[in-house]
Amino acid sequence: MNDVICIDASGFSRQRQLVMGIAALMIYFAHAYAIVPVDGVVAKLLSLGNLGVDIFLFASGFGMYYSLRNMGRLSLRQFYWKRFVRVRVPFLLISVPVYLLLDMLISREGGVHSCSTSQR
Repeated sequence: MNDVICIDASGFSRQRQLVMGIAALMIYFAHAYAIVPVDGVVAKLLSLGNLGVDIFLFASGFGMYYSLRNMGRLSLRQFYWKRFVRVRVPFLLISVPVYLLLDMLISREGGVHSCSTSQR
């Protein structure tokens, strides 16, 4: 018997960004909880931040599936190249200036450069 189960996931697909946003907030508040501990019910809710990671990755994978399915005439190589560029370019635009700034602020000996004008 070759019964195929079809699931209409178009509703989830339309709400995917909302789900990812909620998951990102769950992760954010879980990290905040690590810095500023709270008690009671709030602590239980904030401890669910790890679940936010799972939800975010699931929703991201779901989006990748639909992108790959709807890629049209793109080859698989072109699809992954576009994904690589979409992630790598913003990463480099942020990380290179931050790295250079940190390199200027932190001396080679491991100390932080002082902004004072006094001579020793």
